[in-house]
Amino acid sequence: GLFHSTDSKQEIAFRYAVEKINGNRDILPKSRLSAQIEQISPQDSFHASKRVCHLLKTGIAAIFGPQSAHTASHVQSICDTMEIPHLETRWDFRLKREGCLVNLYPHPTTLS
Repeated sequence: GLFHSTDSKQEIAFRYAVEKINGNRDILPKSRLSAQIEQISPQDSFHASKRVCHLLKTGIAAIFGPQSAHTASHVQSICDTMEIPHLETRWDFRLKREGCLVNLYPHPTTLS
């Protein structure tokens, strides 16, 4: 997961979710998830891109985060190119979703 230093609650929730999934053998019975955490700055898209490339080299299955729209767009671009799922929990006003993006926040038209 990609987190900003102010995202401590989200990081805790992410680790907890991974722990709960690994603890329930009915979910992904032949797999074990590993929470790989990377801290990034909300405005440093270059560093965020480098951290994504580092995670890709480790063989990750998906990327969770970040919250900043500035860095998330760069992360999304890399994920689309590499066909890696990108999971977000931030509000995104764009009506068009990218191919590998799963945004867990309700769609803007649902909220209006």
